[in-house]
Amino acid sequence: MRPLRNLLNELVERRLWPVALLLLVALVAVPLLLAKPASPTADDAPPAAAPQAAAAAAAAPAAAAPGEPVVSVTRDAIAAAPLRGRAKNPFRQQHVVPEPAAGATTAQATAPVPGSTPAGGTQGGGGSGGQTSPPSSQPTYVYASVDVRFGKAGHRLRRIEDVPRLTPLPNANHPIVVFLGTRKDRETAVFLVSTDVHVQGLGQCVPSRRLCEAIELREGDTAFLDFTEADGTVEQYELDLDAVTLHETTSQAVAQRAYARVSRVGKLLFGGSVHSSADGVARSQRLPFRYVRRSGVLHIARWASRRARTARAHRATSRGQLADLAPTGR
Repeated sequence: MRPLRNLLNELVERRLWPVALLLLVALVAVPLLLAKPASPTADDAPPAAAPQAAAAAAAAPAAAAPGEPVVSVTRDAIAAAPLRGRAKNPFRQQHVVPEPAAGATTAQATAPVPGSTPAGGTQGGGGSGGQTSPPSSQPTYVYASVDVRFGKAGHRLRRIEDVPRLTPLPNANHPIVVFLGTRKDRETAVFLVSTDVHVQGLGQCVPSRRLCEAIELREGDTAFLDFTEADGTVEQYELDLDAVTLHETTSQAVAQRAYARVSRVGKLLFGGSVHSSADGVARSQRLPFRYVRRSGVLHIARWASRRARTARAHRATSRGQLADLAPTGR
Protein backbone atom coordinates (compact mmCIF):
# COMPACT_ATOMS: atom_id res chain seq x y z
CA MET A 1 0.00 0.00 0.00
CA ARG A 2 2.99 2.32 0.57
CA PRO A 3 3.92 2.47 -3.16
CA LEU A 4 0.35 3.44 -4.11
CA ARG A 5 0.23 6.10 -1.43
CA ASN A 6 3.59 7.48 -2.48
CA LEU A 7 2.23 7.71 -6.06
CA LEU A 8 -0.86 9.61 -4.94
CA ASN A 9 1.21 12.03 -2.83
CA GLU A 10 3.50 12.69 -5.74
CA LEU A 11 0.52 13.42 -8.11
CA VAL A 12 -0.96 15.80 -5.53
CA GLU A 13 2.32 17.65 -5.01
CA ARG A 14 2.82 18.02 -8.80
CA ARG A 15 -0.86 18.82 -9.36
CA LEU A 16 -1.34 15.90 -11.83
CA TRP A 17 -4.12 14.21 -10.01
CA PRO A 18 -6.87 15.64 -12.42
CA VAL A 19 -5.16 13.98 -15.37
CA ALA A 20 -4.90 10.72 -13.54
CA LEU A 21 -8.57 10.91 -12.62
CA LEU A 22 -9.57 11.47 -16.26
CA LEU A 23 -7.49 8.55 -17.41
CA LEU A 24 -9.14 6.34 -14.81
CA VAL A 25 -12.63 7.41 -15.88
CA ALA A 26 -11.77 6.82 -19.56
CA LEU A 27 -10.35 3.43 -18.77
CA VAL A 28 -13.68 2.37 -17.28
CA ALA A 29 -16.06 4.17 -19.70
CA VAL A 30 -14.56 3.21 -23.06
CA PRO A 31 -15.09 -0.58 -22.73
CA LEU A 32 -18.65 0.05 -21.58
CA LEU A 33 -19.37 2.23 -24.62
CA LEU A 34 -17.85 -0.25 -27.06
CA ALA A 35 -19.82 -3.18 -25.63
CA LYS A 36 -23.20 -1.41 -25.97
CA PRO A 37 -24.96 -2.21 -29.40
CA ALA A 38 -25.62 0.76 -31.65
CA SER A 39 -29.27 1.66 -32.28
CA PRO A 40 -30.20 1.18 -35.99
CA THR A 41 -31.56 4.11 -38.00
CA ALA A 42 -34.37 4.14 -40.57
CA ASP A 43 -31.95 4.60 -43.48
CA ASP A 44 -29.47 1.81 -42.78
CA ALA A 45 -31.86 -0.73 -41.18
CA PRO A 46 -31.53 -4.13 -42.97
CA PRO A 47 -34.64 -6.08 -44.07
CA ALA A 48 -36.19 -8.54 -41.67
CA ALA A 49 -35.07 -11.51 -43.79
CA ALA A 50 -31.47 -10.25 -44.07
CA PRO A 51 -30.10 -12.36 -41.17
CA GLN A 52 -31.61 -15.52 -42.66
CA ALA A 53 -30.34 -14.71 -46.17
CA ALA A 54 -26.88 -13.90 -44.79
CA ALA A 55 -26.82 -17.14 -42.83
CA ALA A 56 -27.93 -19.15 -45.90
CA ALA A 57 -25.35 -17.40 -48.11
CA ALA A 58 -22.61 -18.13 -45.58
CA ALA A 59 -23.58 -21.78 -45.26
CA ALA A 60 -24.09 -22.42 -48.99
CA PRO A 61 -20.42 -22.20 -50.21
CA ALA A 62 -19.34 -24.68 -47.54
CA ALA A 63 -22.02 -27.25 -48.46
CA ALA A 64 -21.95 -26.90 -52.27
CA ALA A 65 -19.48 -28.75 -54.42
CA PRO A 66 -17.11 -26.70 -56.63
CA GLY A 67 -18.58 -25.62 -59.98
CA GLU A 68 -22.22 -26.39 -59.02
CA PRO A 69 -24.94 -23.71 -58.67
CA VAL A 70 -26.02 -22.88 -55.13
CA VAL A 71 -29.74 -22.99 -54.40
CA SER A 72 -31.24 -22.21 -51.04
CA VAL A 73 -34.70 -23.60 -50.45
CA THR A 74 -36.77 -23.02 -47.35
CA ARG A 75 -39.70 -25.39 -46.91
CA ASP A 76 -41.74 -22.83 -45.01
CA ALA A 77 -41.23 -20.20 -47.75
CA ILE A 78 -42.18 -22.68 -50.53
CA ALA A 79 -45.32 -23.81 -48.74
CA ALA A 80 -46.48 -20.26 -48.09
CA ALA A 81 -45.49 -18.80 -51.49
CA PRO A 82 -48.38 -18.30 -54.00
CA LEU A 83 -48.29 -20.10 -57.41
CA ARG A 84 -47.38 -17.82 -60.29
CA GLY A 85 -47.20 -18.13 -64.13
CA ARG A 86 -49.29 -20.16 -66.59
CA ALA A 87 -50.04 -23.84 -66.30
CA LYS A 88 -48.03 -25.96 -68.79
CA ASN A 89 -48.76 -29.34 -70.28
CA PRO A 90 -45.92 -31.70 -69.28
CA PHE A 91 -46.56 -33.88 -72.37
CA ARG A 92 -46.14 -31.05 -74.87
CA GLN A 93 -42.81 -29.79 -76.11
CA GLN A 94 -42.33 -26.37 -74.58
CA HIS A 95 -39.53 -25.00 -76.75
CA VAL A 96 -39.79 -25.30 -80.55
CA VAL A 97 -37.10 -23.91 -82.82
CA PRO A 98 -38.81 -21.46 -85.23
CA GLU A 99 -38.61 -22.36 -88.92
CA PRO A 100 -36.81 -19.87 -91.18
CA ALA A 101 -38.86 -17.79 -93.57
CA ALA A 102 -39.42 -19.02 -97.15
CA GLY A 103 -37.41 -16.18 -98.61
CA ALA A 104 -34.46 -16.86 -96.32
CA THR A 105 -34.57 -20.59 -97.18
CA THR A 106 -34.59 -19.88 -100.89
CA ALA A 107 -31.80 -17.38 -100.58
CA GLN A 108 -29.73 -19.81 -98.55
CA ALA A 109 -30.39 -22.66 -101.00
CA THR A 110 -29.52 -20.62 -104.09
CA ALA A 111 -26.55 -18.83 -102.63
CA PRO A 112 -23.42 -19.95 -104.52
CA VAL A 113 -20.55 -21.50 -102.63
CA PRO A 114 -17.59 -19.08 -102.47
CA GLY A 115 -15.08 -19.90 -105.20
CA SER A 116 -17.51 -22.10 -107.19
CA THR A 117 -19.00 -21.37 -110.60
CA PRO A 118 -22.83 -21.48 -110.95
CA ALA A 119 -24.24 -23.91 -113.50
CA GLY A 120 -24.87 -22.35 -116.91
CA GLY A 121 -22.57 -19.36 -116.35
CA THR A 122 -19.02 -18.28 -115.69
CA GLN A 123 -17.53 -16.99 -112.50
CA GLY A 124 -17.90 -13.24 -112.38
CA GLY A 125 -15.09 -10.81 -111.87
CA GLY A 126 -14.24 -7.16 -112.08
CA GLY A 127 -17.22 -4.85 -112.30
CA SER A 128 -19.76 -7.64 -112.82
CA GLY A 129 -19.74 -8.48 -109.11
CA GLY A 130 -19.85 -12.23 -109.82
CA GLN A 131 -23.38 -12.11 -111.26
CA THR A 132 -24.23 -14.27 -114.29
CA SER A 133 -26.79 -13.52 -116.96
CA PRO A 134 -29.79 -15.87 -117.31
CA PRO A 135 -29.34 -18.61 -119.92
CA SER A 136 -30.61 -17.64 -123.36
CA SER A 137 -33.67 -19.43 -124.75
CA GLN A 138 -33.01 -22.36 -127.07
CA PRO A 139 -33.50 -21.45 -130.76
CA THR A 140 -36.41 -22.97 -132.67
CA TYR A 141 -36.21 -24.08 -136.32
CA VAL A 142 -39.24 -24.26 -138.63
CA TYR A 143 -39.66 -26.33 -141.76
CA ALA A 144 -42.70 -27.09 -143.95
CA SER A 145 -44.16 -30.21 -145.51
CA VAL A 146 -46.33 -29.91 -148.64
CA ASP A 147 -49.15 -32.28 -149.63
CA VAL A 148 -50.51 -32.15 -153.22
CA ARG A 149 -53.03 -33.92 -155.44
CA PHE A 150 -52.02 -34.43 -159.04
CA GLY A 151 -53.36 -36.26 -162.09
CA LYS A 152 -55.36 -35.89 -165.25
CA ALA A 153 -58.28 -33.51 -164.95
CA GLY A 154 -61.58 -35.29 -164.59
CA HIS A 155 -59.93 -38.41 -163.19
CA ARG A 156 -59.11 -39.51 -159.69
CA LEU A 157 -56.14 -37.50 -158.46
CA ARG A 158 -53.17 -39.09 -156.72
CA ARG A 159 -52.43 -37.64 -153.31
CA ILE A 160 -48.75 -37.21 -152.51
CA GLU A 161 -47.81 -36.34 -148.93
CA ASP A 162 -44.69 -34.47 -147.88
CA VAL A 163 -43.42 -33.99 -151.41
CA PRO A 164 -39.58 -33.82 -151.53
CA ARG A 165 -38.06 -30.82 -153.21
CA LEU A 166 -37.31 -31.17 -156.97
CA THR A 167 -39.98 -33.88 -157.38
CA PRO A 168 -41.16 -34.02 -161.06
CA LEU A 169 -44.89 -34.65 -161.67
CA PRO A 170 -46.21 -36.96 -162.96
CA ASN A 171 -42.71 -38.50 -163.42
CA ALA A 172 -39.15 -37.76 -164.55
CA ASN A 173 -39.84 -38.93 -168.12
CA HIS A 174 -42.82 -36.58 -168.48
CA PRO A 175 -42.21 -33.56 -166.16
CA ILE A 176 -45.25 -31.30 -166.39
CA VAL A 177 -44.28 -29.44 -163.19
CA VAL A 178 -41.44 -29.73 -160.67
CA PHE A 179 -41.83 -28.84 -157.00
CA LEU A 180 -39.12 -26.30 -156.07
CA GLY A 181 -39.95 -25.58 -152.41
CA THR A 182 -41.67 -22.91 -150.30
CA ARG A 183 -41.23 -19.15 -150.11
CA LYS A 184 -40.06 -17.24 -147.03
CA ASP A 185 -43.55 -17.19 -145.57
CA ARG A 186 -43.46 -21.04 -145.60
CA GLU A 187 -47.07 -21.00 -146.81
CA THR A 188 -46.54 -20.50 -150.54
CA ALA A 189 -45.41 -23.50 -152.61
CA VAL A 190 -43.57 -22.93 -155.88
CA PHE A 191 -43.71 -25.27 -158.92
CA LEU A 192 -41.52 -24.99 -162.01
CA VAL A 193 -43.66 -25.24 -165.15
CA SER A 194 -42.58 -27.09 -168.28
CA THR A 195 -41.68 -24.83 -171.20
CA ASP A 196 -44.39 -26.38 -173.37
CA VAL A 197 -47.30 -26.24 -170.91
CA HIS A 198 -50.17 -23.76 -170.82
CA VAL A 199 -51.32 -22.77 -167.29
CA GLN A 200 -54.83 -21.83 -166.11
CA GLY A 201 -56.55 -21.54 -162.78
CA LEU A 202 -55.70 -19.93 -159.45
CA GLY A 203 -52.19 -19.00 -158.44
CA GLN A 204 -49.48 -16.57 -159.41
CA CYS A 205 -47.24 -16.79 -162.45
CA VAL A 206 -43.56 -15.89 -161.97
CA PRO A 207 -42.05 -13.75 -163.25
CA SER A 208 -45.06 -12.58 -165.33
CA ARG A 209 -48.16 -13.75 -167.15
CA ARG A 210 -46.44 -13.78 -170.54
CA LEU A 211 -43.39 -15.54 -169.13
CA CYS A 212 -44.91 -18.12 -166.74
CA GLU A 213 -41.88 -20.14 -165.78
CA ALA A 214 -43.20 -21.00 -162.31
CA ILE A 215 -46.46 -20.85 -160.42
CA GLU A 216 -47.01 -19.99 -156.76
CA LEU A 217 -49.86 -21.78 -155.01
CA ARG A 218 -51.25 -21.44 -151.53
CA GLU A 219 -53.25 -24.00 -149.59
CA GLY A 220 -56.55 -24.67 -151.42
CA ASP A 221 -55.38 -23.28 -154.79
CA THR A 222 -55.83 -25.30 -157.99
CA ALA A 223 -53.93 -24.98 -161.28
CA PHE A 224 -54.80 -26.62 -164.61
CA LEU A 225 -51.88 -27.51 -166.86
CA ASP A 226 -52.57 -27.99 -170.62
CA PHE A 227 -50.01 -29.99 -172.59
CA THR A 228 -50.25 -30.34 -176.39
CA GLU A 229 -49.27 -33.76 -177.70
CA ALA A 230 -47.31 -34.28 -180.91
CA ASP A 231 -50.53 -35.18 -182.78
CA GLY A 232 -52.13 -31.89 -181.67
CA THR A 233 -54.36 -33.29 -178.94
CA VAL A 234 -54.40 -31.41 -175.61
CA GLU A 235 -54.03 -33.29 -172.33
CA GLN A 236 -55.04 -31.37 -169.22
CA TYR A 237 -53.59 -32.05 -165.78
CA GLU A 238 -54.82 -30.77 -162.42
CA LEU A 239 -52.55 -29.70 -159.54
CA ASP A 240 -54.15 -29.05 -156.13
CA LEU A 241 -52.17 -27.73 -153.18
CA ASP A 242 -53.84 -29.81 -150.51
CA ALA A 243 -52.00 -28.69 -147.36
CA VAL A 244 -48.90 -26.91 -146.08
CA THR A 245 -47.92 -28.08 -142.57
CA LEU A 246 -45.35 -26.29 -140.44
CA HIS A 247 -43.07 -28.23 -138.08
CA GLU A 248 -40.93 -26.85 -135.26
CA THR A 249 -37.82 -28.36 -133.75
CA THR A 250 -35.05 -27.27 -131.40
CA SER A 251 -32.55 -29.55 -133.13
CA GLN A 252 -30.53 -27.84 -135.83
CA ALA A 253 -29.52 -31.22 -137.26
CA VAL A 254 -33.16 -32.26 -137.74
CA ALA A 255 -33.97 -28.96 -139.44
CA GLN A 256 -30.95 -29.19 -141.74
CA ARG A 257 -31.92 -32.71 -142.82
CA ALA A 258 -35.40 -31.45 -143.66
CA TYR A 259 -33.94 -28.52 -145.63
CA ALA A 260 -31.59 -30.80 -147.58
CA ARG A 261 -34.24 -33.41 -148.42
CA VAL A 262 -34.51 -33.69 -152.20
CA SER A 263 -35.83 -36.09 -154.85
CA ARG A 264 -33.05 -38.20 -156.36
CA VAL A 265 -34.59 -38.34 -159.84
CA GLY A 266 -35.28 -34.63 -159.69
CA LYS A 267 -31.68 -33.94 -158.75
CA LEU A 268 -30.54 -35.97 -161.78
CA LEU A 269 -33.07 -34.15 -163.96
CA PHE A 270 -31.62 -30.77 -162.98
CA GLY A 271 -28.00 -31.83 -163.22
CA GLY A 272 -25.94 -29.41 -165.26
CA SER A 273 -28.01 -26.83 -167.12
CA VAL A 274 -31.68 -26.60 -166.25
CA HIS A 275 -34.02 -28.23 -168.74
CA SER A 276 -37.75 -28.66 -168.26
CA SER A 277 -39.62 -30.02 -171.20
CA ALA A 278 -42.54 -32.42 -171.13
CA ASP A 279 -41.98 -33.57 -174.71
CA GLY A 280 -38.33 -34.47 -174.07
CA VAL A 281 -36.88 -31.64 -176.15
CA ALA A 282 -34.09 -29.99 -174.19
CA ARG A 283 -35.03 -26.36 -173.78
CA SER A 284 -32.78 -24.44 -171.45
CA GLN A 285 -34.34 -21.97 -169.08
CA ARG A 286 -33.33 -19.87 -166.09
CA LEU A 287 -34.84 -20.59 -162.72
CA PRO A 288 -36.67 -17.55 -161.34
CA PHE A 289 -35.91 -18.72 -157.78
CA ARG A 290 -32.81 -19.69 -155.84
CA TYR A 291 -32.91 -22.09 -152.93
CA VAL A 292 -31.26 -21.07 -149.62
CA ARG A 293 -30.16 -24.32 -147.98
CA ARG A 294 -29.42 -22.88 -144.54
CA SER A 295 -33.02 -21.69 -144.12
CA GLY A 296 -34.85 -24.06 -146.47
CA VAL A 297 -36.77 -21.37 -148.39
CA LEU A 298 -36.85 -19.93 -151.91
CA HIS A 299 -35.76 -16.41 -152.78
CA ILE A 300 -36.82 -14.89 -156.06
CA ALA A 301 -33.98 -14.22 -158.48
CA ARG A 302 -32.97 -10.63 -159.11
CA TRP A 303 -33.78 -10.73 -162.80
CA ALA A 304 -37.34 -11.93 -162.03
CA SER A 305 -38.03 -9.68 -159.05
CA ARG A 306 -39.24 -6.62 -160.99
CA ARG A 307 -41.45 -8.63 -163.30
CA ALA A 308 -42.91 -10.53 -160.35
CA ARG A 309 -43.89 -7.33 -158.55
CA THR A 310 -45.69 -6.15 -161.66
CA ALA A 311 -47.46 -9.49 -161.99
CA ARG A 312 -48.58 -9.39 -158.34
CA ALA A 313 -50.12 -5.99 -158.88
CA HIS A 314 -51.97 -7.32 -161.91
CA ARG A 315 -53.13 -10.35 -159.90
CA ALA A 316 -54.67 -8.05 -157.30
CA THR A 317 -56.76 -6.34 -160.00
CA SER A 318 -57.69 -9.58 -161.81
CA ARG A 319 -58.70 -11.41 -158.57
CA GLY A 320 -55.88 -13.93 -158.91
CA GLN A 321 -57.05 -15.57 -162.15
CA LEU A 322 -54.43 -17.21 -164.41
CA ALA A 323 -56.67 -17.80 -167.40
CA ASP A 324 -55.24 -17.76 -170.94
CA LEU A 325 -51.59 -17.81 -169.90
CA ALA A 326 -49.39 -18.73 -172.82
CA PRO A 327 -46.45 -21.08 -172.16
CA THR A 328 -42.86 -19.92 -172.59
CA GLY A 329 -41.65 -19.68 -176.18
CA ARG A 330 -45.02 -19.03 -177.83
